[in-house]
Amino acid sequence: MISWTYSGALRRVDIFWEESGGPPVRPPSRKGLGSAMLSSQLGLAEVKLNFAETGVRCKLSIDGVEPLGARSMDVSSAPVRALPSMR
Repeated sequence: MISWTYSGALRRVDIFWEESGGPPVRPPSRKGLGSAMLSSQLGLAEVKLNFAETGVRCKLSIDGVEPLGARSMDVSSAPVRALPSMR
């Protein structure tokens, strides 16, 4: 499942990725290309990875975001399902 939230006051988008229904997950024994790419991206304010046995969870926070049409609509209070364990 993928969900997101937007904070107009912070100009920040938080993207949540949650995998489920697959085989049991274990934390990787080393950091690979995917981890290196996530940690070095300009504009990513925060990356949190949780390798829960039931599936990987990831939270990506991007700062300095203004959605298209934000000047004409209020998106700061849009209802979104977030993953409580990632906050």
